[in-house]
Amino acid sequence: MRRHLATVDRLQVVWNGNTSTTVKRQPFKVGQTTGSSFGYCVRPTAAGEHSYLDAFAIRVPNDGVLHSGVIEVVG
Repeated sequence: MRRHLATVDRLQVVWNGNTSTTVKRQPFKVGQTTGSSFGYCVRPTAAGEHSYLDAFAIRVPNDGVLHSGVIEVVG
């Protein structure tokens, strides 16, 4: 898998074939977790912070009725 800049700034996410959400690319900050394990924490940037990456945050509903989801490129 190669990482490269996305050529789009929006995605359409369709849940269970009928409920849709538009997701915009947004800036994120990446930081190393504390403690003995090695890992990273990715979070949206705060006002005035430098972002490390621009990405799409896809939030999956946690309502127990989700069976499928489709991500489509918009524009």
